[in-house]
Amino acid sequence: MKIIGLTGGIASGKSLVAGMLTRLGAEVIDADEVGHQVIEPGLPAYYEIVNTFGAAILDSNGKVNRKKLGEVVFSCPDKLQKLNHITHPRILSKIHDLIEVTKKQRPQAIVVNEAALLFEIGLHLLVDEVWTVESDIGIQVQRIKQRNKVTEEQALARIKSQLPSDRRIARADRVIYNNAGVDKLFGDVMEIWGSFLN
Repeated sequence: MKIIGLTGGIASGKSLVAGMLTRLGAEVIDADEVGHQVIEPGLPAYYEIVNTFGAAILDSNGKVNRKKLGEVVFSCPDKLQKLNHITHPRILSKIHDLIEVTKKQRPQAIVVNEAALLFEIGLHLLVDEVWTVESDIGIQVQRIKQRNKVTEEQALARIKSQLPSDRRIARADRVIYNNAGVDKLFGDVMEIWGSFLN
């Protein structure tokens, strides 16, 4: 089994690339989705988050409202660090377990571990290669504003809360640039995928 760690800044196109890799035959584990799972009501991380940030971050059904939580943590690095301390070890553990299950059930699989915070969580330690998807910051800001319905200042705060692009690039085995449209991106992904398989 081979494991690719797919990372990149927020709104760089990671999920788009992950979708392309799925079509090419990879099995994708989405760290963001796992992050949703580990904070479900009744689980230890849920209670820690509520105890740390208060009930104001819950929705009417008692679930963590990620938008409200994001407004709290992205405005204060200390609060973001507290949230990461609660969630990152649990995300790492759950993804490790998912990889082990895949390894037993499908030993020839190629697994893509998609995570914006690949290095910050420690997921890079579980992969054979790291691929990063990068976009110009102006493009990222526009995508975040449109997708998350936030201001430019809030979009920049989210970008700055992550590992800087140059540091991701320095640590990556392969870099995919997503500034020139989907067709160019897919061509680049196909080329990298082909060289990875050989």
